[in-house]
Amino acid sequence: MRWISKTALDWPRATLLVCALVTLSVGAGGLRLELRTDGEALLPDGHPVVRRDVEDRLRFRDPRTVLLLVDARPGGKSLATKDGFRYLRELHARLEGQDVLQPGGIVSIAGLPRLGRDSEQIDVGRSLDRIPDDPEEFATLLAELRARSLVDGLLLARDGKSALFVLPLSEATSVEAAVASLSAFVAAADDADFELLLGGPLVAETGLGEQVLSDLARLVPLMIVAIAALLFAMLGSVGGVLLPLAKTGVVLIATFGAMGWAGAPISLVSTILPVVLMATCITDEVHLLERLAARPASDSRRARVEAVLAEIGRPIVLTSVTTALGFLSFTSTSIGPLRGFGLFASFGILLAMCLSFSAIPALISLLPERLLLRARRPVAAAWQSRIGASAARRPGACFALATAALLLVLPGVFSLRVSDSWVENFDPDTDLVRADRRINESFWGTYRLDVVLEGEPGLFRDPPGVALVERVCQLAAHAPHVGGCESELSVLEELAGPMGVAKPLSALPAGQLWDLFTLAELSEASGLAHSLTDTAARVRLYVRSPDYAQARELLDRLERELATELSDTGVRHHLGGDLAVSSALVEAIVYNQLRSIAWSLITVALLLLAVARRLSALLAVVPVCAASLGLFGWMGLAGIELGIATSMFASLAVGVGVDFGIHFIHRYELELREGAGFAAAIRGTFEKTGNGLLWNSLVLAAGFSVLITSSLKPNHSLGLLLAGAVIACHLATLLLLPLLLRPGSRSTAIGVASLLLAGALAQPSSAAELPCAGAPDAEATALMARLERARRGQARIEHIRIETVYPEGSRLASSLGAGLSAKTLWGAVNGDPDETWILFVFSGPGRMAGTSLLIQDFAGAEQADGTWFYLRAFESFRKLEGRVERAVVPGSALSYEDAREYIATAKYTFRAGGRVGERGVRVIACPATPELADRLGYGALLVDVDEKRELVERIDYRGPGGGPLKRYELVDAVRVGDRELPREVALVHVADGFENRIHYEYWPTSAGLPAELFRPDLSQGGFLERLRALLHERGLGERIDAELEQANASMRAYDERARSERRGP
Repeated sequence: MRWISKTALDWPRATLLVCALVTLSVGAGGLRLELRTDGEALLPDGHPVVRRDVEDRLRFRDPRTVLLLVDARPGGKSLATKDGFRYLRELHARLEGQDVLQPGGIVSIAGLPRLGRDSEQIDVGRSLDRIPDDPEEFATLLAELRARSLVDGLLLARDGKSALFVLPLSEATSVEAAVASLSAFVAAADDADFELLLGGPLVAETGLGEQVLSDLARLVPLMIVAIAALLFAMLGSVGGVLLPLAKTGVVLIATFGAMGWAGAPISLVSTILPVVLMATCITDEVHLLERLAARPASDSRRARVEAVLAEIGRPIVLTSVTTALGFLSFTSTSIGPLRGFGLFASFGILLAMCLSFSAIPALISLLPERLLLRARRPVAAAWQSRIGASAARRPGACFALATAALLLVLPGVFSLRVSDSWVENFDPDTDLVRADRRINESFWGTYRLDVVLEGEPGLFRDPPGVALVERVCQLAAHAPHVGGCESELSVLEELAGPMGVAKPLSALPAGQLWDLFTLAELSEASGLAHSLTDTAARVRLYVRSPDYAQARELLDRLERELATELSDTGVRHHLGGDLAVSSALVEAIVYNQLRSIAWSLITVALLLLAVARRLSALLAVVPVCAASLGLFGWMGLAGIELGIATSMFASLAVGVGVDFGIHFIHRYELELREGAGFAAAIRGTFEKTGNGLLWNSLVLAAGFSVLITSSLKPNHSLGLLLAGAVIACHLATLLLLPLLLRPGSRSTAIGVASLLLAGALAQPSSAAELPCAGAPDAEATALMARLERARRGQARIEHIRIETVYPEGSRLASSLGAGLSAKTLWGAVNGDPDETWILFVFSGPGRMAGTSLLIQDFAGAEQADGTWFYLRAFESFRKLEGRVERAVVPGSALSYEDAREYIATAKYTFRAGGRVGERGVRVIACPATPELADRLGYGALLVDVDEKRELVERIDYRGPGGGPLKRYELVDAVRVGDRELPREVALVHVADGFENRIHYEYWPTSAGLPAELFRPDLSQGGFLERLRALLHERGLGERIDAELEQANASMRAYDERARSERRGP
């Protein structure tokens, strides 16, 4: 950079002209900038939740919607009156004329279909087409409407003070334009009796983006004033204020211009870019101008500038590059706006560095001397000598003080949790928050969570499919935070009453049910198309404005319970809707941010090692690691949750916080090269660099602290954390580095640096890291292949008894009952190691006797495996498609993947995990592909193997996020032929809170088993009949007959009890 500064000093005016022309040409791109603040813009590329949500919206013809709340003013009319109904009817008609809404799709009490029926025909109209004046007739109308579940839950509050309109946005209009148009409509429709408020997730996202921009328009000037005041206090000159601010202006214009030329929109993430660049771009000038003012005034201005750049030019370059690398770590994420933020922040920082060696020297050479002269020596400078002397005398005490503070707050790291909510980011008195609060108090809720069921064509129009939807609705009604449920049942029940049809709908004859569906399809206003297609049904849950933690609780519970409920149906499911998308958004941003911290620290550390070529260079990252860990601990203790904004501070702190350590170590090494001893070098470092570090931290903290005055909670929290991080990094540098730099402490220093770097890389997240990094291990793979082939290659008959213990009071215990706590089944394995067929037939309890599972498992990955489930009630079997591996075999609490009794090496890659005990080895099994991980539901398996016995002793199943799912433990083994097999195992379901005790008996057969036993057809009888015949041949017939007789006896007793209960006393 020396030749650039020399050229700038030789040709200052030409240099400034070139800078101005480049700035104007690049800055012109700012005219092309676009604003995009919707949540979907922040989701990772190709995120499955977003992809499925888009598919569902098309499949169910589901528009984007905005909620309109009509609220009676205090002392005004009730909406549950004749005048109130007429107002709602007129409002509905006016809304239908809005171009930004889809015609005919508005949902309100005024638009509800109403059946009229006489002896010859059925007429479908609207509920408020006729509003009677007679009080008795009106009371009858109101009672009829109140009897409809959707009215109380979605459309008219029980107290009559509020009504809700669901407004479908036109696909031809952007969300921002539609919300703006509806806001204008609401303002124009102001009424003396009723207040209109817009609400819902789309309004929250749009409003947040607008408020962020409005906030920045107010905060940036405040930031300029705060920084200017501090610069003047530090340097005591007008030039000391103008130079950094001029450079910052150039950087902002060029950076946003570059974004415009690149086609990168302004997102919710990049709106903080001006604050970040303003704070970080002036730090070089803080050191440069402070050292310039300290040079003798007798020297020429050019000589002083050249001397200062020679002294601190290297750390300026190094800090700029490390800061840029810190921001470039954002480009490793899968989120587009985060990548853009990191890329353009790095661009701005490197541009600022170049200006520090070009435009700034040119301006210094041209400015009048009086503008550069310091008015007085800052008082803070006098303290640096005293502090440096104390640090040199007692470095151990300084180190102990910092360590004690870190240890005091470190336990808070384990209390951190992820949580965020769009609505909580707004002021509680805003219209949006008031509407959200009122909707959640009086109706089912503002957020929607969709359970989408997929099955065979026509399934959800037949009684079995309708019964399945009924069960899912019942299951969802008891889930936490759910206000209500809407599905095809809601539409049919609205029609069933007037038609004189009783509930439950699944008990209707198929023909009568089909007629109801036909009737619903005749009326577009019924909304059946939004809940039902030929192959799918949607159950929509309304949730009362949850934050991320509550949403995650609900999503996880539904996934577990739906897996159990749907496991024997062949029906697939997934979750979608507003709640699933917004949860994915928070999760993606937070976890990508936490991962970027690791990349930032790694790249900075590698750069320092590459430049310095010694391990002691890692000392520069010690303060920022300690400060980050300390702040995470403080957040946990203070109850501050990780959200979209608060998760960003650590990556930003790494970028700017490492500068303190670089400047400190650089000055210390200069002092040593000039012949000073340790104590003198430390004192000299504080005297010559301490003042610059102090003002650097104060300027940065002041700049970021301006965000605390923001009206938005995320900006407020981010400003507080960034200011705290800067001050913490500064203090950690002064307290930790003197001892770590002392001769004789280098080995300790390197150890501390490595420890803190490792701790910072393991920054808190909601789940454990998966141990799947690195290449597969050949020995581990060979061991698992031997175990698999041995288990596949042994033809045998098995008897299995499963004792399941459910926690008292759990849903599973109440729904499955004590009779299902113990299950018995018989198994058969054909013994072909290349194409293994496995058959399981339940022999008890009564309700499951005869139910069968057939598995075809190829050893290689080239051919597709098959899984069939025999449906005893329908006397037919069904081939299971899709993600069946992770589903639960009905009544067994075992997944289809577990039923294989071995780990299929074609589906996993294996890594060595070290020794376990005297004879054991740990093998880490990871799904071979992301698609397989999704199907299996496992992120990794930690398998402990007794090598001598070639027997699996323990398996820890980890979820996709690294958290524990379940645990397999070998209790006892038995020798069968030439090898040992499990006799008793415990399968502990950690996530679901219950345990299986599984007992095995084996009868090996060297002659093999007949192929007819495993054929997936019923031409030769059911699976139970085939297996019974085989067992009678092998002398085991009496045992299975006894179990079946016991099962039949229990079923007869059950049926008799049921008949008695129906007859009554």
